[in-house]
Amino acid sequence: MIIVDISKKCKHPAQKNENLVYIDYIQVAPWNNRKLSGNSARFSGVGTILMRKTVELSKKMFWGGRIGLHSLRSSSGFYVKAEMSDLGLDFGTEGLTYFEMTPRQADKFIAEED
Repeated sequence: MIIVDISKKCKHPAQKNENLVYIDYIQVAPWNNRKLSGNSARFSGVGTILMRKTVELSKKMFWGGRIGLHSLRSSSGFYVKAEMSDLGLDFGTEGLTYFEMTPRQADKFIAEED
């Protein structure tokens, strides 16, 4: 499941105040998570697909694929691997790390295959 918000603005210095699609909530069922179920995950890659669809939505809105989200500590590795920009801890959100994806990062992310 994913919930997005299209009313947010970028914080990244290179795209400050530009529009982005903010991922307010993203969750993958435990049995679809490779880490939790091993290689036997029936629908593995669902989280990546949801992220790609969010990038595509941003592109359709002519926002270049810019997306942003606050990450739980346990998920931050995925966003680092996706080469999103780590903008540090946001203490207004209980200390979650804030990540953004630039258009260049978005193009690379959607071009990669699992």
